[in-house]
Amino acid sequence: MPGEFEQLVAEYERFQAGVRHVDDRFAGLGAMQQQLTGLRASAASADGGVTVVTGPGGAVLDVELTEAALAKGPHALSATLLATLREGSSTAC
Repeated sequence: MPGEFEQLVAEYERFQAGVRHVDDRFAGLGAMQQQLTGLRASAASADGGVTVVTGPGGAVLDVELTEAALAKGPHALSATLLATLREGSSTAC
């Protein structure tokens, strides 16, 4: 019987060590998640007229247009905006 008790104690201690190991591995996940939600990527058109800021998953957070970009007309602005959005989304996390 003493051998069985010691074996149970040893198994319990191994189990507790495993639990501590799992706790240690997951302890930093909350901080890591906060860091990831704070990540930003920025892309600008070649002429600098359009700037797009994206967040995790490519979510568009901000779009900035200069007066020069607006003066190019709707078709040119649309093409530049889409190209810049695609670039910003591709560099996002």
